[in-house]
Amino acid sequence: MNIDDLPPEILSEIFSHLSFEDIIIAQNVSHRWNHIFLNSTIWHNINVTCDSDKANYLDLITKICDYADLIKNITIRGMKSEGSINSLMQNCTELNKMHMIMCRFNESTIHNVRNLKNLTVLWIKNCYVLKKLEGNQDWDIDFSALTNLKNLLLSDFGLSDRNFDGLLLCDKIVYLDIRKIKNVSQDNIRKILAQSKTRLKALGLYGGESYNDLLMEYISECSKLKSLSILRCDNLTDKSLVHLNKINPVKLELWNNNNFTDKSLYGVFSNEKWSDLEYLSLSKIRHVTKETLKLLSVRCTKLQFIGLYRCPELSTNELNLNELFPSVMIFYEGG
Repeated sequence: MNIDDLPPEILSEIFSHLSFEDIIIAQNVSHRWNHIFLNSTIWHNINVTCDSDKANYLDLITKICDYADLIKNITIRGMKSEGSINSLMQNCTELNKMHMIMCRFNESTIHNVRNLKNLTVLWIKNCYVLKKLEGNQDWDIDFSALTNLKNLLLSDFGLSDRNFDGLLLCDKIVYLDIRKIKNVSQDNIRKILAQSKTRLKALGLYGGESYNDLLMEYISECSKLKSLSILRCDNLTDKSLVHLNKINPVKLELWNNNNFTDKSLYGVFSNEKWSDLEYLSLSKIRHVTKETLKLLSVRCTKLQFIGLYRCPELSTNELNLNELFPSVMIFYEGG
């Protein structure tokens, strides 16, 4: 038996593990293979990566556009040519997933996003925009056209109170990461939490002055939440820590707080529910003490990462973190 004796469904499964460049080569092996590539569902599992670091990335863009109607998932990395990005978006209109990492946007790029109506995953990570003007609505994404979205991650543009009503139309979202969006009101966050509390699995926010203990109460009603990140939680108090015990995340990030007391921090992590925690960051939390860390080392046996960046009450002279967490990745810098 050789590979051509396999039924088409087995070949499709094999082909689904190939890279895009390999598919371009493999489709020319025979008419049968070409037929499988053009008429099967393998493209739902293939992620096409367009990386500007590759010497042939301009040729790759041309080839991607040739297969645009078939491509469902794409990762665009490090691309500074807005023309190339816009060409990909204008051609690949059947995309289900799009990851954009360290790319440069312009106004046309923002407008082109709304035409990708089949998107279920949109990640815009560490990207930036040209000639960004304060209050310019051109940098708000029209989410009302993206109602199939389930996963959304944004850099510091794309969402504000002006277009938040459009995001509320995306009633399938289970992953929402807007940790770098600084201008969304607590009222709008409460609206989307009320709408998605029975399905939301991951939430990332940039806190700030308007985010208070009442918001944490709304977050605690998200019964399926497994990941919670609040980049600035300056206004939260010990009341918020009590609300934390109502959820059971495997990932928790709380940055920037002088209000949490050492007693309450110790008390919240005394709960046995934290035994499933895998990732914890308490960076810039003022009252993290060695007693709390000792408790975490015993309680959180599944912990893989702990962030303790600039926690002012910690001193490595008094506490050997590597001994306390021997198999955990530690991110520490003294306060």
